[in-house]
Amino acid sequence: MTTIPYADLLAQVEALAGASLATAEQARVKIFANRRARKAHRECDYWPHLLYVGEERVVSDAGLLPLAQTGLESIDKIIRIHAEDPFKSTSVYEYTEYYEANGGIQIAGYQAAEHTVVTGYAVTGCDNPEYDGEYNFNATLSTTLSPVYVNTNNANNLLYDIGVQVWVLGYVASGQYWTSGFATYATPDLVPAWSTVGGATGIPAVTVSITYSAFITYLAGIPATYGDGDGEESDVPEPWFEYMAQGAYCDWLRSDGQTEKAMAEEVIAESLLNQQLEKVSRSNGNQVVTRIMSHGTKQAR
Repeated sequence: MTTIPYADLLAQVEALAGASLATAEQARVKIFANRRARKAHRECDYWPHLLYVGEERVVSDAGLLPLAQTGLESIDKIIRIHAEDPFKSTSVYEYTEYYEANGGIQIAGYQAAEHTVVTGYAVTGCDNPEYDGEYNFNATLSTTLSPVYVNTNNANNLLYDIGVQVWVLGYVASGQYWTSGFATYATPDLVPAWSTVGGATGIPAVTVSITYSAFITYLAGIPATYGDGDGEESDVPEPWFEYMAQGAYCDWLRSDGQTEKAMAEEVIAESLLNQQLEKVSRSNGNQVVTRIMSHGTKQAR
């Protein structure tokens, strides 16, 4: 996605105003610009920079889809839900009934399907309960990344790659851990035996944790605030840039009592937004948007 720095947006508003804005005025412009971003976001469900098509996401075995998942965009609006990777075959089953529940989206009639990627491991069999627990997948296995897996119950319990795919499990703070030795294993569940190091006790058993998924087409959420401050998103999406700047200028004029001039400038702002909406309408594929219910799409194959 092409973006433009927020500083450029502020500079454009100042150019439209024909003057440099004081700090207090810049703060008002930021509020107005974000108001326009939220309006643009609500105007269309298919903005290319926010539309994610057929993305595999974790779902509970009962079909509850969280709106937020580590490493992925937050879901603002569900558009379509498929049982498998969609748009590669016309026979992929589509879930057409779902509703908001328990802080997520409940997929009605969900048929549990395992995630295509191993997302976690269960560690059991240790005498010390600190070592037992569920290890969640944080990142792709890498020879340079450590740790890769972090225990959800105790952040000091690590299962990681130390550079040559030698898996280590242990309570690092006290120097107690198990090692797979100097052999190379693709995943920790393939290690045939663990050697104790330090004060480690018991023999751990590592098994793959089953995680379920569905393939989601959705509109992503937007940052809480576009701006140049700490914790703010400094990159403004290019499709919204002109509208956000023009709209912020209109709102600034209105707040300054220049109502008639603001009304004239509002026409330009709406025209800029409509141009982008028409562009989206022309460019998006009908296969993503259009839902055709048929014998083929209602079968699980």
